[in-house]
Amino acid sequence: VKQKKDRHKINNLNAENSLYEAIAPVNKSPRFVYTHFLLPHHPYYFDSSGKEKIYNKKIDNYPEEKTDYIQYLIYTNKKLLTIIDHIQKNTKTPPIIILLSDHGYRQFTDTSMKQYQVNTLNAVFLPNGNYNGFYENMSHVNLFRVLLNSQFGQNFPILKDSVIILDL
Repeated sequence: VKQKKDRHKINNLNAENSLYEAIAPVNKSPRFVYTHFLLPHHPYYFDSSGKEKIYNKKIDNYPEEKTDYIQYLIYTNKKLLTIIDHIQKNTKTPPIIILLSDHGYRQFTDTSMKQYQVNTLNAVFLPNGNYNGFYENMSHVNLFRVLLNSQFGQNFPILKDSVIILDL
């Protein structure tokens, strides 16, 4: 049970270590590095200061835990800022950094709040500062199209922004 309970924590640590290895200056050729963190996914392992929390609730039947979520979200934000700072300081060529979430908060007990599940984070850092084509409330549908157009001279058409919620 402990191994199942800690799997996201272990996966996050492995992903972070792999990311640091991938951005280490090995060669000068461009690279695309993708990492998926399960942050701030339940279970909420840490408080806002990074102190590990004791977790002993059932994983598959957890209640809405807003305070624990917010504490873990603060921890997550600090962790991600540290990683981004590290990337910017430790890459030879100024990097393009994209920080995306794959969904928003999903633990609302009120079904009228379901639209917040698709409120996602979409943050981009471009070393040349050319944000032409990027716009507010752009969905993930167009992010790489706009990025490839503005940074690599492509001409992909912009699609209708959309989100589909799959109830699994």
